[in-house]
Amino acid sequence: MGRNPFRSVFLIGLILTLGSILAGCQSGPSVFSKNKTSVQNHAADADLDSHAVVATGQQADWVEGSSHKYPSGLYLTGVGIGDERQKAEDNARAEIAKVFYSHIDASTKISQEYLQSVSGTTTRESGRMSVQDILEVSTHKVLSGVRIAEIYHESKPSNAFFALAVLDREQSMVILQNKINSLDQDIQTQLARAGRLNDRLLKIKELKAALETHLLRQAYDTELVIVNPTGQGIAPPVAFVDIKNRLTDILTKEFHIRLEVKGDRAQDLQEALADALTQEGFSLSGANEKANVLVKGSIEIKPLKQTSEQWKYVRWKTVFDLVDLKDDSVFGSISDTGREGHLSLPQAQDRALLKIKKNLLPKVSQEIARYIFNPPAVK
Repeated sequence: MGRNPFRSVFLIGLILTLGSILAGCQSGPSVFSKNKTSVQNHAADADLDSHAVVATGQQADWVEGSSHKYPSGLYLTGVGIGDERQKAEDNARAEIAKVFYSHIDASTKISQEYLQSVSGTTTRESGRMSVQDILEVSTHKVLSGVRIAEIYHESKPSNAFFALAVLDREQSMVILQNKINSLDQDIQTQLARAGRLNDRLLKIKELKAALETHLLRQAYDTELVIVNPTGQGIAPPVAFVDIKNRLTDILTKEFHIRLEVKGDRAQDLQEALADALTQEGFSLSGANEKANVLVKGSIEIKPLKQTSEQWKYVRWKTVFDLVDLKDDSVFGSISDTGREGHLSLPQAQDRALLKIKKNLLPKVSQEIARYIFNPPAVK
């Protein structure tokens, strides 16, 4: 079977989404609203908040402008308003968090979209890092450094509380630089390990893990750019696209799938399955190529006893096993059954085949993707 050279190997077609991050990952509630609870949890780590004294009288300078005590060159600040002190504090922290969440979402969008498409599914079953995971992990340490520095209570005319949240830029920079350097070492280790592996499946999983580590690194670097007064980050020693290209080469040139379908309308189903897999970037083995994975199944479409003069019915059944040919282990099994009817028996059989294709093809692709791209089992 030929492979479409214009299709990337990233299942579900390289729309390049890593969450939702990324092109459509944010339909529904915004990233920030999803993390409102997380922002409040970070507040529990800030033991300095209780030291903020409520000021009254003349309005504080930071309520409608900048703070002389906490200049922007040294601190990131956020102002929150609420009818209660706690609400104002939460809103102030949220203002700072919002900056990180929105920038991380934008800066990692393409990489996250790629990884989502590689995983072949939007569920966590694939082992994929979700947008939420990236945000939670990368922002936790930095946002735990946010503290409420000042509180102002305006008795008239609004009787509102104003809170000033601050984040020390220099302190945050040190934390982020150390984390980025650590992740760079992890990426180098993962790539070196992938280079030593002969098993293609383990190599693919290791490269996928390196891409996810790189994505997390991108998030930390985005935070560093935000807190650094110069707006500078740290260039990665290895580019995301270089790792991606290594993974693509293996998936398109070295990793092959063989199909074996038996039973009623087996040829039709095998051709449809081949088309679906190649369109999603999988490479099918030729006659003389050694395959890595075997998709082996059977299809049965049998007429049912006639119960109507106008309609003919058939009962269909499919059973498929997905086999790792390295050790002949079955890593996935898919079975389904149903009934279809039409005015003639051939038409009923055609309808059954359409239903089988609709049900079976996505499941096969997703099971292969989960198996290929789940996190490495061997370190």
